[in-house]
Amino acid sequence: MGSNAAFAGRQREVMHSVITDGGITGLEAAKIILEGIAAKQFWVSTHPEIMAFMAQARADYLSRMQPPALAEEAQRILKS
Repeated sequence: MGSNAAFAGRQREVMHSVITDGGITGLEAAKIILEGIAAKQFWVSTHPEIMAFMAQARADYLSRMQPPALAEEAQRILKS
């Protein structure tokens, strides 16, 4: 169980770094989300380019009937 706790801690560190280094503020996110809702958009995303990539990746996994796998770069970051 110790390795799971260490892995979870590392994930938190990485996500905190991603947010603080390149994230947007809560106010910026709220503005994007509320504007999307007001425009009656079905899909509302604060990062549409990432959402498109993730949707395509999910479609690829589903079409092959395989479980998702962590990208090599993400594995490398989490192991560092």
